[in-house]
Amino acid sequence: GWKHVNKGNETNHPNPPYFNTPNPPKVFCGLYTYHKRRYLQEAVVETWAWRCDGFLAFSDETDPTLGAVDLPHQGDEGYSNMWQKIRSIWTYIYINYADQYDYF
Repeated sequence: GWKHVNKGNETNHPNPPYFNTPNPPKVFCGLYTYHKRRYLQEAVVETWAWRCDGFLAFSDETDPTLGAVDLPHQGDEGYSNMWQKIRSIWTYIYINYADQYDYF
């Protein structure tokens, strides 16, 4: 199995079914967030982001300790402008990671 260490606690997990295949699929995980939800970014990093082959949190602030990048987009950071940020996220993923992962 594989193990995860989180704040000193070690957890063993059984291997997923594809683990012993010659080329297991690679999964990239992205999180859409912003600075006021930093506590949620921390929770994601501590709970499930480590299981992804690649991970970035797309935010309005860069924080390398959480895998967060400030991703510019058209318009303001408001909820009503969410589509522009999502469009920027997918463009960024395509340009930088499309050929490195199988699933997004």
